[in-house]
Amino acid sequence: MAPSLWWLASLQGVYGVAYNLSGIAPCIVFLTSWFEQQRALAIAILTTAFSMSGVCFPPLIGSLIQHHGWRMASSLGPVLMVFLVLPLAFLALRDGTLLRPRSQRQHFQVVRRPGDDSEEVEDDQSTPREPGPRNPSSLNFQQSLRLGAVWHLAFLSLYQLYIIIALLNTLVLYLKTDVGMSVELCGLYSSVVFQASIAAKLLAGAAMDARPALTGMVSCFVLLIGTLLLLDFAKGGRALTANHNQLMAFAVIYGLGFGGSYSVLSAKPAKMFGKMDDFSKLQGFFMLFQVIGGFLGTLVTGKLRALTGSYTTSFHIYIVMAFMACLHYIGLELSKTSRELRVQVNPERL
Repeated sequence: MAPSLWWLASLQGVYGVAYNLSGIAPCIVFLTSWFEQQRALAIAILTTAFSMSGVCFPPLIGSLIQHHGWRMASSLGPVLMVFLVLPLAFLALRDGTLLRPRSQRQHFQVVRRPGDDSEEVEDDQSTPREPGPRNPSSLNFQQSLRLGAVWHLAFLSLYQLYIIIALLNTLVLYLKTDVGMSVELCGLYSSVVFQASIAAKLLAGAAMDARPALTGMVSCFVLLIGTLLLLDFAKGGRALTANHNQLMAFAVIYGLGFGGSYSVLSAKPAKMFGKMDDFSKLQGFFMLFQVIGGFLGTLVTGKLRALTGSYTTSFHIYIVMAFMACLHYIGLELSKTSRELRVQVNPERL
């Protein structure tokens, strides 16, 4: 065990830095340099690996804790990072082909002399542009912050990560302390959540390329239903359920909502702004809101548990957050940027 709370906090801080530098957000930026068609499906396959780890590791960690203690279980992550993740990062990752034309354009702009009459100069300066919808890919990072769609995505990230991170961290504690399950059975429920999320991520990723608006709305709505299933309806929702059948239904429905929403949350910025030169900065901006949401969710949930002796108030907040996420997604689809992008994909709507 850690000799003090500060040692444990430092360890978690190192894990947090490692996750932010090599987690989902940097990988999404990396994927946008490889895939232009079916980008949402590619991102969904990437995020599915996160759920695969959720299927495999909770039962394994629970068994290690039960039979060998916390020290053995906590050493598994660093061992895998050193002997598996780092070698793959150095040997397997390469910049995608979509970065090359961008770097060539930047190089051309640097070496081009005044007075050059090349075809590209004529295209950029002499040829009159036809009036039409504004292309978000032509914006820089500062200009993109003026778009309502960017702020809808930012707060969507905050609300959904508030739920996802806090509930994933809290679920095992709730099942163990309030419901009275064993650690191994808690790991089983957590594994079911991730199994359902695998199917949802793949389905949402494939559907995002064809019906993005419908996919996002359904995913947000299913996440809202999942947060409601933790309530004890026989008591009017004023308490949390301990019924195993309802908890299993929650694990499946919430897993579907969590997987679908996370897939949409990961793919939507890339589909809308992936061609921006400053997309990595914009993705970092969204990642900041995700970190804030996850931090607030974990902090507020723990504080309310300590103050009230129950997770009931915290889980009620999850419902409010899920409802706000639905509203922000509706606002995103109704935003001017989304309408302009739909016109660019389907010009006959003009």
